[in-house]
Amino acid sequence: MTTILGIHFILLGIGAFLLVFKAIYFGGVYDTWALGGRDIVSVDDLEDIIGGHVWLGSICILGGIWHILTKPFAWACCELVWSGEVYLSYSLVSLLAHYTRRFLSSSIYFSGLYSGLGSSL
Repeated sequence: MTTILGIHFILLGIGAFLLVFKAIYFGGVYDTWALGGRDIVSVDDLEDIIGGHVWLGSICILGGIWHILTKPFAWACCELVWSGEVYLSYSLVSLLAHYTRRFLSSSIYFSGLYSGLGSSL
């Protein structure tokens, strides 16, 4: 069962690196604090966010490889539930975390995209 977890970690890491490559090579990322409102700026203004994606992408890929190559520890086999329902609940919690972040962070998820104030992108 940890192979499934490892594959998902690798896919998450690849997704994090796709954002990094988009920010560096394909037009930058949208900066909510940039003057002029809708300017596309270089990665330098959001280096903490992009740098965090580099770290998280690396950790996810290395953790995914580790989960694929190893078996669960003995204590984990006894304590944790190994079923599809548990994996589904973890996925639902991840979606809820995304929606929570959307409403709490104006640095990453700018309000113009998610509000009904008539802004068009």
